Amino acid sequence: MIRKFGLVLVCLAAVFLAACGGGSSGGGAVTLDQTFDADGLSFKYPSGWVTEATGDGGPVYLANSQAALDAAKASTSTLNLAAGQQAVVIFPIPAELASAMGGTTLIDLLKTMSQSIAGTEGAPTFGEPTEATIGGKTGARMAGTSDSADAQIIMLNLGDSGYLMVFGVTPKGDISKLEPVLNGIAEGANLTAATG
Repeated sequence: MIRKFGLVLVCLAAVFLAACGGGSSGGGAVTLDQTFDADGLSFKYPSGWVTEATGDGGPVYLANSQAALDAAKASTSTLNLAAGQQAVVIFPIPAELASAMGGTTLIDLLKTMSQSIAGTEGAPTFGEPTEATIGGKTGARMAGTSDSADAQIIMLNLGDSGYLMVFGVTPKGDISKLEPVLNGIAEGANLTAATG
């Protein structure tokens, strides 16, 4: 179980390192009209985005283009998000693993992730996590930045189902354009069965 949490940290570091581009992209209202539903995890996402589930309750990659999805999944030595690209990793943390963390708050989990990611070359510097209520769910969030990328992590407590992490990354200066997608995914996300 603890190894799976370690995998979460590795996934976060890899996806953040993907955002080595720059520039900006167009903004605007976001409509989440597509549905992902597999392995007990469901959420809405924008039309035109691509998803790839790793299976067995592992992370689900989501991006605004196939190129961004490929960059988010590539090895850390070849990762790049170009201007306008956005990537999200959704990681279910099953109830058994959440229970093994007994008494650990969402703020503590985000602080631990921040410290683990900070040891990675090119990793972001994260601010202090804050408590948040997202779609009526207890949660916490934190934002980070590096020389070339911005990131935001939302962690949700889904009660008896476990926790859900929504991690988004963009080229530097673009995270505000991804934030409505991150919030929308978090608001509508459900984890209905044990995963992993």
